[in-house]
Amino acid sequence: MYKSLHTLYLLPLIILAISTISVLHVESMLVRTLATQEGYAITVDGDPSDWPSIPAQHPQVSIDGNTSDWYSANELSENNYTVVNGEYIWRDRVGDERTNFEIVIDGNSNDWVSWRGYFVAEDAIDPDPTALDISGANLTRLYVAWDQAYLYIAFETNSSKSWDVDYGIAIDTGDGGYTSSTTGDAYGKNISFNNYAPDFEIYIQVRGNIINKVTLHNWTGTSWQWIVDLTDYRAYFEAGVFKFIELRIRWGTMGINKPDNIAVNVWAAGVSVGDSAVDSIPHDSTVMDDLSNEWSDNDTFTQLASISLDEDNEVRDRRVDITEFHVTSNQTHLLLLIRLREIFILGEDGAPAILVAMDTDTIYTNGERWLALNCDTQTSSNGPWDYHLVIDLARPGVNDLTLYRGGDGTNSIIVYDPSWSDVVSSNTSFIVNSTAKAIEVAIYWSDIGVSNPRNVSNVRFTVATVRSNGAGDAWDIAGVSDVLDCITSYGVNTWDEVKDDNDPLTDQPYGVIDGDGNETKDSGDGRAVNGFMDVGFNTIPEPASLQPLFLYNSTYLVVLDPFNDHREDYLKGGPGSVVEDWDVDVIEFRMYINRSDDRVYFLVFMHGNVNPLDAASPAIAVVIDYTPLDPGDGVSEWVYAPSGWGYTDTFLRLDPSTNSTWQYIVWFTTNTSGNWLVILSPTNTAGDFNPVDTEMATNDHVIEASIPADYIGGLTMLSKPFRINILVYGYNLTTRQLINLTSSNVYDIGGVSGTWDTEVSDTDWGIDTVFIRKLSTRLVNLDTYHHRLVYYPRDVIRINATLQYYNLSTDTWEGLPNQNVKIYLIGSTVYLGSNTTDENGTIYLETLIPATIEEGNYTLYGVFNETLLYLEATNTGPQIQIKQPPAPIPETIYTPVILATTILAITLVIKRRK
Repeated sequence: MYKSLHTLYLLPLIILAISTISVLHVESMLVRTLATQEGYAITVDGDPSDWPSIPAQHPQVSIDGNTSDWYSANELSENNYTVVNGEYIWRDRVGDERTNFEIVIDGNSNDWVSWRGYFVAEDAIDPDPTALDISGANLTRLYVAWDQAYLYIAFETNSSKSWDVDYGIAIDTGDGGYTSSTTGDAYGKNISFNNYAPDFEIYIQVRGNIINKVTLHNWTGTSWQWIVDLTDYRAYFEAGVFKFIELRIRWGTMGINKPDNIAVNVWAAGVSVGDSAVDSIPHDSTVMDDLSNEWSDNDTFTQLASISLDEDNEVRDRRVDITEFHVTSNQTHLLLLIRLREIFILGEDGAPAILVAMDTDTIYTNGERWLALNCDTQTSSNGPWDYHLVIDLARPGVNDLTLYRGGDGTNSIIVYDPSWSDVVSSNTSFIVNSTAKAIEVAIYWSDIGVSNPRNVSNVRFTVATVRSNGAGDAWDIAGVSDVLDCITSYGVNTWDEVKDDNDPLTDQPYGVIDGDGNETKDSGDGRAVNGFMDVGFNTIPEPASLQPLFLYNSTYLVVLDPFNDHREDYLKGGPGSVVEDWDVDVIEFRMYINRSDDRVYFLVFMHGNVNPLDAASPAIAVVIDYTPLDPGDGVSEWVYAPSGWGYTDTFLRLDPSTNSTWQYIVWFTTNTSGNWLVILSPTNTAGDFNPVDTEMATNDHVIEASIPADYIGGLTMLSKPFRINILVYGYNLTTRQLINLTSSNVYDIGGVSGTWDTEVSDTDWGIDTVFIRKLSTRLVNLDTYHHRLVYYPRDVIRINATLQYYNLSTDTWEGLPNQNVKIYLIGSTVYLGSNTTDENGTIYLETLIPATIEEGNYTLYGVFNETLLYLEATNTGPQIQIKQPPAPIPETIYTPVILATTILAITLVIKRRK
């Protein structure tokens, strides 16, 4: 590629050379490498901010309504989560939302009359009581609701007397149906139909102050046929007078799927064959056409309530159904993507509001539990919030594809603190894309009390939806929680979660003690969303995922580990303990070798707190083997614990049949008497405790330390590929020993996804499936130039680099020929091009710079064999200058599968000259 492009650009370059107007501005090269900066200043104080930066794994997210910069959840199973390249994704169950209003078949009409949308018809016309007395059969209102499984019907009366009455309901579901018969309708009543032809009839036999029977019938085309006696109904009598009934019927019981449209009416009739209707809903003149003979005349109904059973107005409403919840972040903002099953009502009473409660301090004994908008619902007692986001899509003026900011006057985005003060700033924003069924949110870290996001470690999210009235309140469901959907693993749907005071896992009252003397769950007050999501963050900051990154030249090594991938049989504290099992969950490890002071620096970032708390604290072992392919030259295959600490019950293997050994182990832990840094070596296998000239500091989730390089073999050994394992154990603060578990005592392993499933098990004590070591490939000798061609209006970048591999047999680096290497530009993850290495392992690439590149700092990196390789610079070159945006080059953005990497950051400063 380089040779062909070189010929193409030759003429413009000659013209450039003789031009009197210089447009190639050469300055000192601002290409630098993290690894070759000798004496990088790191202070061991528990603050990771002075460490060399780590490139973000996640593409930059713009809050613009375009959701293409988020990952897809399509491959994720429902009710499950994953973390991909710095993005947490929860895929919620589709259709697990509660009904629009909770139709509880209990004979109480409150859940119908207090909600809107399902009142269908009424009869406000009564006959002259002197001509026709219907005081024991006076119908008033008819309600109909539906979902994919059920048809719900309810009606009220204004009766003042207790009579025996047969109440009939006609349901027309489509073509065909009953119009008339010489034998009458399903109960032999003198009732026929015109304009409509019912396919089903329901009869309710009211006998004084009881319901004798409720029956369902269908028209076969020639006669009425009994289907079943219905039992899923409840009625209400007041002083013995029939006032209300509600029932539901499965569509399957009727032998049909939910139709698109139905027509319904209800009537009151006498109890004998040959009787007719005396009242109806909707009102029909046929019930008043012969007042003197109304109980037994012939009635032909022409008025039924026609109802479109569209999904938009189902009892289970897609507009409140959360389907996905995504989280990522950067240095300034916590970024969310919430998808609903449908979004098509905005800025109106009844549109959804999204409630996101966030616990940011990992202290579960403080904060507020009640959710906003007076929705009569709390968080779990394990999840009181420190800040509460409200996205209210019902606020007047909220529209599609419009960016809304805190304090903009719409009150559509609010951030509450526990005193219910709105602390949102204009730096927090959201946008709705109804086509993508998504809401993008950017929460300014400072708005939720986070001044240094790299130390967040964990945010506990409780997420729910309600219907909002657009004025600061949720639509009220009388007597129960107003939450319509939430993210939870409990029960089948949201109603199972919030319906009562019981623990959704056991269906027993909260506070019940099991046979082991443990409380079944938290002692909640009911009406609680007990489901929550813990999202662990590394120091980038991003949701922590498995990204073993190796910054090369034996200088800077970074391992990013998933959160919540540890073993969970942790020694908890006593009653009232706030210890979480992820106190032993490592999510980031860094190792930096400083050649200028011959020291090695360590940074361990834990999901939980590293300091002594209740009964235990984490103990981290950094195990090093300088000859990973020679299994027998080290101290032992068993990972030793310092003297007096007990046993790790863990050994190292290269594979299931070959054990491996170690040369050095560096241990870190904290206890009530101070910090312990212990080094085990071939000459001191018991451990040197806090040896001279070592440093260690802790701060919340951070352990930071430094030791002389000679304590672990020296710079010569550290300059070669080596195996390293990061192993986390529990340290019992009472016994001063490692906690003894089943099989291996290891709780978490850096760079391994799923410690128990992937590595150790009941019968396996070895660490062999995945071990972390420096890979023997690198890109070095970078030479890069950028120039502008006078008569060819494009910006060109020229790159030379050498792909090398480490030959263990000769202990040297050698060129790797005939390999394809792709070059990308970090910042917006732009593909620049690719080429094949020559006989010396050198790649030549000359290409046009894409038009999307703006002025700023960028990092070049290469991809070889699905492995991310940062280019290592060994010389200097010109600073890149861009005068104006060149034309775009279409190229699909490539996201490499990062298996293990040798990385060395190179920063390009791109400036545009005016």
